[in-house]
Parts: sequence; C-alpha cells; structure tokens
Amino acid sequence: MKLFEDGRKVIIKEIIITFIFLNLRPDEPTALVQFEGGPCAVIAPVQAFILKNIILTRNECDDWKQADFEEQNNLLVDAFGDILTQAYNDSQYYLVHTLDEEVIDRPIDLSYTAFHNSLRLTVLNNISEVKAFLKENISLFRETFGVLLFLYSVLCSKGLDTIQSEICGTEEPLIDYSHGYGSQVLINLLITGNAVPHLFNENRDIGGLILFSFEKRLANSETPTDIARRIFSQFDPEGNNFICSDLLGDLLEKLDLVSDKEYVNIMRDKLDAEKLGIILLSSFMEEFFPENERYSHPDVFKVIYHQGTAVLLECDVPCTIENNPLTTCLQTKWPSIDIQWNFVVTPSLN
Repeated sequence: MKLFEDGRKVIIKEIIITFIFLNLRPDEPTALVQFEGGPCAVIAPVQAFILKNIILTRNECDDWKQADFEEQNNLLVDAFGDILTQAYNDSQYYLVHTLDEEVIDRPIDLSYTAFHNSLRLTVLNNISEVKAFLKENISLFRETFGVLLFLYSVLCSKGLDTIQSEICGTEEPLIDYSHGYGSQVLINLLITGNAVPHLFNENRDIGGLILFSFEKRLANSETPTDIARRIFSQFDPEGNNFICSDLLGDLLEKLDLVSDKEYVNIMRDKLDAEKLGIILLSSFMEEFFPENERYSHPDVFKVIYHQGTAVLLECDVPCTIENNPLTTCLQTKWPSIDIQWNFVVTPSLN
C-alpha cells in the first residue's frame, strides 16, 4: 500500500500544504471550506458526518446556520469520532498529532522528514477516551496540518495491514502526487470504514474475478418489495415497467413464490386480462406485494441539499428536473426519482 504516489519523499509544501483544515466559515458556520483541490477527499467525508449529526440532533425549525466556536468544535469531535469508530479494527485507537510549534508556524519551509519526525502518537482504548482527547486538543486539528493528522489517525486506527488486505492489491496510491487528490479507496475508507475500491453492495463475481466491496450494504437492507422490484427488472432490462406474460412463471420461480404451472396460468390470465401479452410492474406488485408496496416508501419526501456557500434546500418528489450528476447519484438508490428544487439554481456536486 502506498500513501503517496511512487512513495516519494516530496517537500511538504508541494503535497501537504493543500491538506489544511480550515476554520468553518462565519457566514455558514457548520460548513468546512477549502481553497485548493487536494483536501476534499478528507474534508468531504468529515462534512458529511457533520451534516448527518446536525440532521439527527436538530429540529427542522432550528436555525442550522447558528453555531458558535464551541459547537463547531463539538461537531468536529463527533464527526472525527464517527469516522474513527467505523474504521477501528477492534485493537486500539491511534491519534497522530504534533506539539511542535515550529511545524505549525512554518509549514512552507518544512521538509518531509522534519514534519514526520515531529509527529507523536497517542494510544487510546475506547471511543470515550478518543473524544476526550479530541475535545482537549481539537485546536491541533484546526491548525495547518489538521487534515493530514486526522488522515494519519484513521490509517493507524484501521491498521495498515488491514487496509492492504482490503485494497485487493491495487497499485493506485491513496493520494495522488501531482495534485493531492484522494483515491476512491481513501474516500470509501473515510465514509464507510472499508478501504475497498468499489461502490456496490457486498462482493461481486465478474466472470471468476472477485471484486471486493462493502461487507455491509450501503443502503438499508432490502425489503421484500425491493427484492421483487430488483428481480422484476432482470426480466425487464430496458426498464419498460412491464414484462412479456410468458416470463411470469420464470419470475415467480425466481422469487420463490410458486412454480405450479396451473397457478401460473391462472395468474397470467388475471394480470393480463386484456390479452396484450404483457404484465405491468404495478399490477404484479399490487397482486403479490400489496402491503409491502404500500408502505415501502412514501410517494413524496424531502431531499436536503447542503453546500458550504449556499443555504439548505428542500424539495418535493416526484417532479421533473434535467439530468445532472447529483440526480444520477440519487438514482442509484431511487432509480425513478425526479426532483424539483425549491431554488433558482440547480444544485451540483461541486
């Protein structure tokens, strides 16, 4: 496993200076900001956990733009704790830090060797000790090298051998040498605790090649409705929301519902009463999964969008919107989702 491309001992200012953990913006006090491209692989996951904790702890009527310095620190501590907890390998927590004021005050003149010689390691036994240490020393993580110190803490707490085994032998460095960009493996590690190169649920066998992904599902466990819709889509590869009526028997058998030919014929006549040769997805679901279909998810729900320089936005679903990367991302969970943002400008992933 390589942290930096080619394992080069580059000058700190050429690769590390972009990993500055900036103070939260005064006009958007719960948002992290950055001036260059490199730190986003670390900052974005931390921001995600900050937002998650805000959503879980505040009411809709609360002003999310209100957060004093102490609350900012608490949000950071909780986010750090969440990320470290899921990366924790059942051994000990390792927090990397530096108390060398010269390192903090003179980052531009600092060499790779000098920086790493200044690092100290604090070993902790549980998350309570971790949060206590972070609360007492949170200022260290809001200084020049805060992002890098936190990244090192996650890597050490996860364990380099464990990370190496999860990476599946990929030679891609965790951090690109040229621009300081984080790899997909690094982003997955910070978001999910798994240092895997892929984004799908569980592992997949592609012609004998095993692609390792997350041991647990990225989304909630599938309901019977989810399973039925997924298997139905296998018989409807074009996404027409109907299948040929001749395929009903195979569909029912794959769902472990029934295989009796007489019953299949009765259901085919019922679901294709007009003899059109097709069975609609809606009719199929209403017949075999009426209760699950009714309560699987609401027809309309709120989507909350948060961006550091913008206000929180809410939307009603379904409706119409032009395709963009944000919509594509949401469609990985809700394939037919359409969104209407209550805002003049369509949000983006940038």
